[in-house]
Amino acid sequence: MRYYRCKHFRLRELVPSHVLKAKGQMAWKFIDPDVLEAGDVLRELYGPLYINGVLGGKKFNWSGLRTSESGYSPLSAHFRGCALDLKSKYYSGVHMRSGLANGYDAYQELVKPQHDVGLVNYDYLANRLFSLINEIEKGTPTWLHIAKTNRKNMAWIPRPK
Repeated sequence: MRYYRCKHFRLRELVPSHVLKAKGQMAWKFIDPDVLEAGDVLRELYGPLYINGVLGGKKFNWSGLRTSESGYSPLSAHFRGCALDLKSKYYSGVHMRSGLANGYDAYQELVKPQHDVGLVNYDYLANRLFSLINEIEKGTPTWLHIAKTNRKNMAWIPRPK
C-alpha cells in the first residue's frame, strides 16, 4: 500500500473529532490513499470543497471516516476509510456529478460562470479521478459521494435507502 498526504485537506476534515483527539496524526492511516488523492483531484477541478466542519451554518462530522458512534451502516465504505462526501460552496452534488459524467463541455459550462478555478487540465484530472475511485453515488443533491470499493469497473451507484 502506498502513502499519500493531502494537499488540500487537513486531517480534522477527514476524521471525526474524537478519532483525531485519540489518535492525532496517526489517524492518517485510517483513510485510503487513493481516496485522499481523489479528494485533492476534485478540489483542483471544483475549487474549495468541504468534508467535515461547518458549511452554511451546518456542522458535519461524518463525511469522511465513520465510526460506530455515527449511527450509519457498518457496511458503508466510510467505515473502511474508503469514501468521502464532498460539499462545495459553489456547486451542488448534482452539478458536480454532471460535470464528471458528461465530460469537458458540461464541466466548462458549470464551472466558468460560477467560480474560476484557474487553468485546469480537465481530461487529465478526470482520468486521474476515475483511476483512483470506482464509485460515485447518484441521488445526493448537496454533496458528491466518492468511494473506492472492490468493484471491477467505475459505477454510478444509487443512494442507499
